[in-house]
Amino acid sequence: MRERQLWKKLSGYHRRSLVETAMYRFKRSFGEDFRSRKLDYQRAGLYAKHLEMNKMAKFGMPQGQWVLT
Repeated sequence: MRERQLWKKLSGYHRRSLVETAMYRFKRSFGEDFRSRKLDYQRAGLYAKHLEMNKMAKFGMPQGQWVLT
């Protein structure tokens, strides 16, 4: 295994990359700031955005089908 590949595996780089991609998608879709001042309202807004993001991701998932051979 190459040094860089070994470093990526040991440091968890792939997982970090996936998280950064998810945060980029989230911020591009919903913006980077909260409109509410109260923490409880911010949490509720974040939860609603989270649910909406999951719905959007579900529509983008491929639909698998069994193939008879």
